[in-house]
Amino acid sequence: MTVAWLAHPNTHSPADEVPAFLRTMHEMLSALLGRATQAADVEAPTEYVAAVTARKSLASRDHIIPMIDGKPQQSPKAA
Repeated sequence: MTVAWLAHPNTHSPADEVPAFLRTMHEMLSALLGRATQAADVEAPTEYVAAVTARKSLASRDHIIPMIDGKPQQSPKAA
């Protein structure tokens, strides 16, 4: 909706006013949702470690080892 308003020819805004407009829209939406507008609310992404390396995952012709759980799975056979 914000992009449509900015792109509409009747509501032309100079480029230097767009960041302030977007900041205001973000603050209004956050207030409506009852959230604080602090950057501390964002959680850091969890660091994931593969169960096996890519080389070990594809080392065998008989099975593959998924990097997620490290348990061997049957490889599909070509017809």
